[in-house]
Amino acid sequence: MFTKTAILALFAGLVAAQDITLIPDCSRSCFIENIPTSGCTGIDFVCLCGSESYTPAVIACTVAACSEEDQAATLEWAVATCEAVGVPINP
Repeated sequence: MFTKTAILALFAGLVAAQDITLIPDCSRSCFIENIPTSGCTGIDFVCLCGSESYTPAVIACTVAACSEEDQAATLEWAVATCEAVGVPINP
């Protein structure tokens, strides 16, 4: 199982320039539904990847909703997405 720290790094605020339809269904709604907690205006990928308030909400949702396999796929997507917008995260 992923540690909370690894998942926290994963979600260091995400939803980015990559296609969100590429992540598992179980975590997709976590990213979208928690945008209001981010303090960001809409889907501002740089803001979301760096948002500290968005991260805990997305982590809790993803851990509750996804299998370990889906958490791993989400982590891979998150790292690539945040790097693509210049806000690298370290899982």
